[in-house]
Amino acid sequence: MSDQLNRIEDMLSQLIKMVGDANARLNVLESEQRNMKQELKNDIATLSERLERKVNTHEYSIDIIQREQFKMRTEIEMLKNK
Repeated sequence: MSDQLNRIEDMLSQLIKMVGDANARLNVLESEQRNMKQELKNDIATLSERLERKVNTHEYSIDIIQREQFKMRTEIEMLKNK
């Protein structure tokens, strides 16, 4: 009976160690996951800012083109009326 209790205690010790190891690995994975989430948030913010700048640049370029087009139309109408 004593031998059987020793084996059960050994198995219990092994299980406790396995649970501790699993807990340690889980903590590492959770930490890595938090880091990855933060990196993704930073990357998304950077890409969003970059895209916004490009859109603003394109809008500004389109505005300039439209002004030039309006100016040319006005000049053409003035020439037609002469």
